[in-house]
Amino acid sequence: MLLATAIFVGAAQNAARAKDARLADLGEKAAEALEKGDTVAALDLLDEASDIVWREGPLAFRKALAVRSAEGFGDYVPRPDNRYRPGETMLVYAEPVAFTYEPQDGQHLVAMDVDLTISNLTGQVIAEGRKVFSVKTKVKAPKRDFNVVLSCPVPELRPGNYRAEFTFHDTQNAKSAGFSIPLQITETDQEAPQ
Repeated sequence: MLLATAIFVGAAQNAARAKDARLADLGEKAAEALEKGDTVAALDLLDEASDIVWREGPLAFRKALAVRSAEGFGDYVPRPDNRYRPGETMLVYAEPVAFTYEPQDGQHLVAMDVDLTISNLTGQVIAEGRKVFSVKTKVKAPKRDFNVVLSCPVPELRPGNYRAEFTFHDTQNAKSAGFSIPLQITETDQEAPQ
């Protein structure tokens, strides 16, 4: 058993070194192209390196925050604080990266399910739901400027401090990742920012 584990760990380390070597090689070639004044070739090589990281890296988020409004990628108004009244709509803007683009019908499908857990600050789960949100969209070509806006009513809980935890599951592979947003629930008659 110990020998099998050592072989597996060794193989994983070799695979990681091979990825690092590919990325380093592409970076060096991009630097050479830039020195020669070939900006397009340099960018193409860096795009190739980015594709490797995108395919092989874990699901992650460039940004994840509560917002007042969101119109598109990078076009949002952050919420000034985390105070909400029960029943008020919570908007969350997120920029996931390293998810799968599955070719389908001449386009590329992005499909993720999102779980939501509300917990207090000691970690006690107050409410949770699996697949509360479903993200399914087709795009003409894979793109890196992708965002998701989630909208949900704030639950009827006693006033206090909580955490809303969003866990994304890429339905086309085994990648999962999440983030949490602070949530302060105020009295129903207390004014919360809009």
